[in-house]
Amino acid sequence: MVVAATADARVDSGVKGTVTRSPTRPVCTVDDPCVGPYVTTVGIRNLRTRRLRRVRTDSRGRFRARLRPGRYRLRAASGHPLPRCTPVTVRVRRHRFKRVSLDCETGIR
Repeated sequence: MVVAATADARVDSGVKGTVTRSPTRPVCTVDDPCVGPYVTTVGIRNLRTRRLRRVRTDSRGRFRARLRPGRYRLRAASGHPLPRCTPVTVRVRRHRFKRVSLDCETGIR
């Protein structure tokens, strides 16, 4: 899992989660879903300060970033024109890591 460090190692809150892309093929079933990890960069913008940080996902699409409490907008880097990733806004609370799922549409039909 990719971990983003901050200047203040005492920060014990933040976000952790996954970025997925789907569908990964034209035909999907309940027993064999068409969802896969997406290796990309996740931009994390503090909505108060407007400061932007970036973290990379690992080969399983997972990421983790230590953040101070506050509201953040997370956006996975999209391709051009696909996959198209939906941004998510979260609130980070003191002493907690907020779990986040970012989904990216591949356009496969």
